[in-house]
Formats: sequence, C-alpha cells, structure tokens
Amino acid sequence: MDRFRTAHAILGLGLLAVSACGRRHVSGNVATRLEWVLQVESHHYREITVSVIHDGQRTPVGTITAAQTAAFTLSPNLLGQSGEIRLYADPLGGVDTFTTEPIRVQSGQRVVLTLESELRRSSVGVY
Repeated sequence: MDRFRTAHAILGLGLLAVSACGRRHVSGNVATRLEWVLQVESHHYREITVSVIHDGQRTPVGTITAAQTAAFTLSPNLLGQSGEIRLYADPLGGVDTFTTEPIRVQSGQRVVLTLESELRRSSVGVY
C-alpha cells in the first residue's frame, strides 16, 4: 500500500512539474497595439474621400463633407509594418488630389489632416 501512495505522489508531482513548463499568459508585459485617430479638418468646398496608404496599398477610411471636421478611429493594421504611412485626399468630382509625404505614426497617436481649398496647401500633424 505504501508503494501505491508513493507512486501516486511521484506521478502527481510529475504532472505538476509538466504543467508548470507550459506556456504562461503574461498580461502585464505584452504590449498591445492601440487604435489611432485620424482627424480631418476640411476647408475645401467639395466632399473628399480620405485614404491611408500603407505597405504599398491604399485603404479608404471615409468621406468628409465640405467645410466640416470628422474623426476616424482606425485599426493599428493601417499603420503597416513600419508605422510609415501617407494620407491621400481625393475630392469627389474634382481633378486635383493631395498626398502627404511619408509620416511615421504610432498606435495611440492622433493625426490631424487639414485640407485647404487649394489642396496643395494642405498640411498634416502627428500628436
């Protein structure tokens, strides 16, 4: 009977040791990627479709009405692999477009795109 208890005790300790070697869930040390906000202030007289260019692809994020301000909460996936993006503005029915220079954005930041009546005078800021 003693051998039976000893064998069960050893087996129990072995199972405990094996379960302790498994993958652990660490919530405090894992960095989560946060959403980011694109705020668009339009001083343009047309509706404008705004897109994010990341990793060589253009993803439309929304349309802003003429002379309005809108905010879009966006997925960190739109920041691409490097966090470097360009913003693209295309007025509906217009011929001119606007593309920003490459900008580096991190999750949790706010990007403000100000579209002027002459799109080439538009600007962007990251906060």
